[in-house]
Amino acid sequence: MEEFEISRNITIGQYLALESFIHRMDPRVKLVSFALLVAAITFSPSLTANAILLFVVLALVPFSKIPIRYALSGLKPAIPIVLVLAAFQILFYTLHLPAVRFA
Repeated sequence: MEEFEISRNITIGQYLALESFIHRMDPRVKLVSFALLVAAITFSPSLTANAILLFVVLALVPFSKIPIRYALSGLKPAIPIVLVLAAFQILFYTLHLPAVRFA
């Protein structure tokens, strides 16, 4: 019985039977759209592109009629990992400056 309690607290991947355009879409279209969105987020090189993609993801939440609080509660377990990755990015990010030549 305890394992069911644990899975109830994990919101990522759980299906909510809601009535929205996204819920009525063909599952194949949703999977391909999700894969394209993940690829765009993964390979976007600029901060501006990442900000636009974040806006797109946040706009999809109310469009799908999922409560924002419910959607954000699924991110709680990932916060420590994101913070560690952000720290590594800040510590080890190097600008690719042109080499200085001394004549």
